[in-house]
Amino acid sequence: MVKVNVKLTFDFHARPATFFVNKATQYQSDIELKLHNQIANGKSILNVMTLEVVKGDVVELIINGVDEL
Repeated sequence: MVKVNVKLTFDFHARPATFFVNKATQYQSDIELKLHNQIANGKSILNVMTLEVVKGDVVELIINGVDEL
């Protein structure tokens, strides 16, 4: 399992969230985003958008699986 904290320098609105989800689906590993005790499936645009991530938030990226490194 790999955990990385990322401080965003932009709002995570529809376009960057879609880009993230499209990249995440290219991997076999489970990919999750955690913000304020909420966890979202990084391969689901609805889950990612539900987090309502804005510029300056620190998001924990959790990757677990065969291609986590």
